[in-house]
Amino acid sequence: MKKNLFVMLALLSSIPAMGGDMMPVPNVVPEKSAIEELPGDAGMVSRSQKYPYMITLQGGLMHTKVGSYSLGASNLPSDLYGARFGAKWHFAGSGAFSQTAGISVGFYTGNQETTSSWEPGVDAFADSPLASDHLDVDVDVIPITLSYDVEYELSEKLYIYAGARTGVMIRKTSVTDSYIFNEGKHRTYDGSSTKVVPMLGVGFGARAYLSERLSFDLSYDFVFSFTKDCAGFPSKEYPDKYGLSGVSESCRYYGTVSAGFTYSF
Repeated sequence: MKKNLFVMLALLSSIPAMGGDMMPVPNVVPEKSAIEELPGDAGMVSRSQKYPYMITLQGGLMHTKVGSYSLGASNLPSDLYGARFGAKWHFAGSGAFSQTAGISVGFYTGNQETTSSWEPGVDAFADSPLASDHLDVDVDVIPITLSYDVEYELSEKLYIYAGARTGVMIRKTSVTDSYIFNEGKHRTYDGSSTKVVPMLGVGFGARAYLSERLSFDLSYDFVFSFTKDCAGFPSKEYPDKYGLSGVSESCRYYGTVSAGFTYSF
């Protein structure tokens, strides 16, 4: 009996040693930092985080409010053509949304020519000593724009954005007034004015990526300038009829369509 009891105790004492090789091996979980570095998770980094800076070069058409010159005889050019260069910076973002701040400088120019003529005793200006009047008006605009936009990622290659615009508008207005008197005398009057006025407005656009860093950008900005944007230069011969005062506006709109390329880095 004692012998059997000794054998049973010996068997029981050997079970843990035999089962040691059968214990399951626990799964080894990599640390959090190791998971984040796995190649499969590289897509978690958004494009705005990977390339937070952008530079843009765009050509565009600027449509603006016109004013009358010399008793309504001529209008300013309403369409100005030019280009702008800008830079943007992604400073915040969450998910598909991101926020950008930017600055741009542009140059747009336009010209309007008008010729008027009348016959003494027939037209409304029968008592005028003038036989004809040719007006040549040039407008140059340099917008310096600060922008704030909220961007949304529609897909991996297509983004849309919208936001606010502010800054200053440097506007130069030049007029050449050539007129002929009834007796045949010819006179020419030249004058110009350059003003720096504040502006405020909104803008929106879309950006489509052609490669990892290069994209095509299409945008539209609508802003208003404030305060008089042209000084008056009365003509010596006819100060009550001629001069630059008629082309000034205290509040003028500018709508600009721009298209070009953006490089992200």
